[in-house]
Amino acid sequence: MNKKIIWFLIGIMSIVLIGMIFVQTYWIRNAVQVKGEQFDQLVNRTLFQISLRIENQYAMNEVYNNLYQVNPMITPPQNGTFNDTPGFYNGNEFTQTITFEGSSTGDSTMKTKLKVYSGDSLVYNQEQETTGENVDPVAGLSEEELFQAFFNNMNQGAMMMDNFLTQVFSAAKPVKDRITREELNMVLADEFEGKGIDLDFEFAVITQGGESIFQSDNYIEKENYDIYKSLLFPNDYYIEPTYLYLYFPKRNDYIIKSIGFMGLSSLILVFVVIIAFSLTIYIIYRQKKLSEMKNDFVNNMTHELKTPISTISLASQMLKDNSISGEYKNIDNISQIIEDESKRLAFQVEKVLQMAIFEKGKLKLKIKKLSINDLVASIANNFEIQVINKQGKLSIELNAENDMLEADEVHLTNVLVNLLDNAVKYTEQEPDIKIRTENYKKGIVVVVEDNGIGISKEDQKRIFEQFYRVSTGNIHNVKGFGLGLSYVKKIIDVHNGTVRVDSELNKGTRFEISIPFNQQG
Repeated sequence: MNKKIIWFLIGIMSIVLIGMIFVQTYWIRNAVQVKGEQFDQLVNRTLFQISLRIENQYAMNEVYNNLYQVNPMITPPQNGTFNDTPGFYNGNEFTQTITFEGSSTGDSTMKTKLKVYSGDSLVYNQEQETTGENVDPVAGLSEEELFQAFFNNMNQGAMMMDNFLTQVFSAAKPVKDRITREELNMVLADEFEGKGIDLDFEFAVITQGGESIFQSDNYIEKENYDIYKSLLFPNDYYIEPTYLYLYFPKRNDYIIKSIGFMGLSSLILVFVVIIAFSLTIYIIYRQKKLSEMKNDFVNNMTHELKTPISTISLASQMLKDNSISGEYKNIDNISQIIEDESKRLAFQVEKVLQMAIFEKGKLKLKIKKLSINDLVASIANNFEIQVINKQGKLSIELNAENDMLEADEVHLTNVLVNLLDNAVKYTEQEPDIKIRTENYKKGIVVVVEDNGIGISKEDQKRIFEQFYRVSTGNIHNVKGFGLGLSYVKKIIDVHNGTVRVDSELNKGTRFEISIPFNQQG
């Protein structure tokens, strides 16, 4: 695929992904904001209702308590009712009306009615019947005079109540004497539970001047808390305004959780899309790099195969050329050239076929007992001539006392040939190559060291990848397919061994192969 097309696709996908993330983020933020506003509205409405409830309850309690003190015959309002009206004030002026009605029947029964009004609202209504049997006789008074005295007494009581209500609602009674911290906490918990707000809260009652009247045990003012404020006794114009301050320590967690499944699924969707996008970009990039490496592989393979084919072709032409007399053809030498080049060609083709077998997972090892010392000595002997031709030195140290192990002789030979071949090819000066064997607890270690050009730390992470070749300035100055070290790694892996590399640029490379004695399991 064209490089420009790849970058164009990546750009389009990136814009779409960023747009989707932006939309999802905006939706989540908007949902959290809406939930927060709904929660705030609910809390503010509840606090307003709580303020009215506290004020009305206080007013009704005061009215009843004092009515009872005036006339003990007035029982708590069972037949009568306290109306739950919003406040006892009309504008800035408190007004109340008390009416008392009484009547007598011929059977010595007296009916009484006591009503208390706040403006046009009925606050208290009590009706009672009193018979003559319940009225204690008074010496020297007739029954009619006795009832008249009773009516006079009740009228006096009504006047006393009128004076009392005026005093109660015009006097500046402190808030702390109207409600306690425990009572306020109970009312708050009851109201919030009724509204479905199951959250811990902290509160404080503070005057307009900043004086704290009381507060909950853990109340702390913090900037990161959303504090709700409500006026206590909102209809009381005769005392300094007092406010209820309240906050929920876990408000934000509650709002986020309230989004529920939709919010969570949205986050998961965004995460999955990001992962999928990243994997797609990675795969596209990897495929592009693999395509480039395969192109390099084809180019290198062409050069590698072209040389022996040209040599064989030239040799066969010499044999067919009748203009050259038989004594000058040197058939033995030409035959040796053809044989060597044919082996070289077969080796290269074999490497390609082996990698294809690896890709399909069909590799079958022919395991047998062999001596690693003998194998190393034989291979090193074949490379000695190449090293000497480059004025170098090849040293062998066979330190493995127990050198017998189970392995595939052909593949293990190819592994060592690859390592020694690289050591010779990638050395610019006189090569100094060392190969040694030694034992470890579970098997044998073979070490190949050279003084070549070395491998950078970055390249060391990728040298075992298929088709990957370390750049040496000019990619074709040393021929190869980029299959050698990949083949080495795969063969050692299927032998249950390990390959380690230690290299430094311009100082040399050290490969260490560890293979266990036995291959069972």
